Amino acid sequence: MSFFPHVFGNDVKNVGFFGLGRSNLSLLSMLLGSDISVTLRSDKKIDRGILPKKLKIKAIYEGDAAFAELCEDTLVLSPSVRRERFELSMARERGVCLTSDAEMFFEQVSAPVYAVSGSDGKSTTATLTHLLLGGEAGGTGLCGNVGEPMLGTLARDLSRYVTELSSFMLRYILPRSERAAITNITPNHLDWHADFEEYRAAKLGIYERTREPVINLDDSHIRDTDRLSAFAAVTDKISFSEAALLTEAEVIYTVEGGFICRNGTHYLELTDVRRREAHNLKNLMLALALTDGKRLSDAREVAREFGGLPHRFEWVGECEGVRFINSSIDTSPARCATTLSSLTAPAVVILGGKGLSFEPIREPLGNFGRAAVLLGESREEIIKALPEGLPYLTASSMEEAVMLARGLARRGDIVLLSPAATSYDSYRSFEERGDNFKTIVKEYCDKRSKTG
Repeated sequence: MSFFPHVFGNDVKNVGFFGLGRSNLSLLSMLLGSDISVTLRSDKKIDRGILPKKLKIKAIYEGDAAFAELCEDTLVLSPSVRRERFELSMARERGVCLTSDAEMFFEQVSAPVYAVSGSDGKSTTATLTHLLLGGEAGGTGLCGNVGEPMLGTLARDLSRYVTELSSFMLRYILPRSERAAITNITPNHLDWHADFEEYRAAKLGIYERTREPVINLDDSHIRDTDRLSAFAAVTDKISFSEAALLTEAEVIYTVEGGFICRNGTHYLELTDVRRREAHNLKNLMLALALTDGKRLSDAREVAREFGGLPHRFEWVGECEGVRFINSSIDTSPARCATTLSSLTAPAVVILGGKGLSFEPIREPLGNFGRAAVLLGESREEIIKALPEGLPYLTASSMEEAVMLARGLARRGDIVLLSPAATSYDSYRSFEERGDNFKTIVKEYCDKRSKTG
């Protein structure tokens, strides 16, 4: 990967890294054996155990000293770092180049990019797009929030790239792409963004430099823009004839008469789709639109075989007639509401974490919830949003929450982890939270099977 040091320019000798998430750790690994002087910075204590072995580090600044003696030529920022911070603004004024893995990727990439963002479903849509474009075997890379960190994929000189981009990334870059899609836009990450309008503007920025936009006609935050002259549009709410009145898109995907239709003609029978929940159908339709005319894989085969991603309505196990489902990715009330609306059986829902307003979950909980078990620092706020009369209990740990939920569930019910909040009050990520849930459930089911 000798190409990597050159992305900074031949004159750059001192590079700092602020934050040591997945993308920055990947970049650090590529600097092994280079002559670039590396400085590490973080607001938190840096775990030395995660650093690449044999990496030559000039200095480490952490905690209150994170910005001490900042004199690097370039500072590579983790995606979640806001560049408006006073210390970073001052560094930029002094001539320090602020950049990121995603920013360097788009500066260097020459192959076509298929870009995906959105509040919900973007990882699934990006993965389906990757599969439809042939996957790695077809010369297609998958990178960003899902798949690999972005810049390192360029070393393999692939034919095309599918990128999943967060609002954190899009706040500071306008990516150039062949095609781009936004799954939906609902209030999210408002503890990071200044307000919803900033969040929405960041998402919509994915369209600014794309050659062929793909739009979700069912989302007013996307539809009510000046981008109705899209290449493709998708809707599961209206017919092709109605959609054609709203957009001049060359390709329109709809759901009609038990089929996914392309421009009003039957294209894919719904019985051929393994994940037929409404939101998963929309993810598939967006992926079909993104890859229209470009596919290297058979769409029917992909639709039949794709069973979803971990932590996204993931089946964990069944015990004593109760199914356990992990949807730890539901880090916002809107996403939780979507998951609840897709249920086909009553559910005892494990809710809680670090969150904002939970009002969006009230109606779907009233329709599909058997009971609720509440975790984390947002318990009191969630209680205010529960529908009147819904039974609930509170728990101090995930293990207690699972046991309480199992006690509330009846045969045929679902115990569903759909927190409607981030994990950051108790876990490092929603993946860690979901893995903890799965471990507890599997141990419980194994124990019951042995004693039963």
